[in-house]
Amino acid sequence: MHALALKYLELYRSEDTTEDDVSKTYADECFSLGIRMDCGENFIEKYGVDATKSADAFQAIRDRISDVDLLASEIFSYWRYITHWSESSDCLDAENRAWFIAALSRLAEITER
Repeated sequence: MHALALKYLELYRSEDTTEDDVSKTYADECFSLGIRMDCGENFIEKYGVDATKSADAFQAIRDRISDVDLLASEIFSYWRYITHWSESSDCLDAENRAWFIAALSRLAEITER
């Protein structure tokens, strides 16, 4: 899980990254690690809907997040929402990129321990 977080954190931080770079194999990598996709339901129940869409709102609660599975599921669920259901954005839009950087950074921190 830590290696996945670091890999995608680096991709989201790089200005040279393409949408394909963050989309092509991400789902397969998540499924291979057993990460569940629950459409964000459990994360929203615990932290509220704003933290699932806004990088600023996520930053406000990030230090309270310690559940690796819950955070990994939320990241995967939000990625899935953007790549399959959202009609107006992509993963590398400024707000989405900021959210993924914040979330993946926290995932890297809590999986390092």
